[in-house]
Amino acid sequence: AYNIRYQIIKKRIDKVTIKGTNDRLTQPGKIAIVYFTKREEKEYIGYIQYLQKNGTLLDDMEELELEELQGVKGLQALRVGIQLN
Repeated sequence: AYNIRYQIIKKRIDKVTIKGTNDRLTQPGKIAIVYFTKREEKEYIGYIQYLQKNGTLLDDMEELELEELQGVKGLQALRVGIQLN
């Protein structure tokens, strides 16, 4: 069941929008991390903060709630800009 759910999400994640908007999650110059649980969020935020301190990522992290995908509810995401220079 886990693998089936993963495949459904993977195929649809590029087209997912932010809840209440028409903006897509994926944006040029940014990375997006999609997750289900607060425990995962906490872990990812730690990694992002480390990379921000090193200058790899920008200090513009967004915490986003995503629109429902067919068969998948409760997705959330972190989005942060990449230091391109």
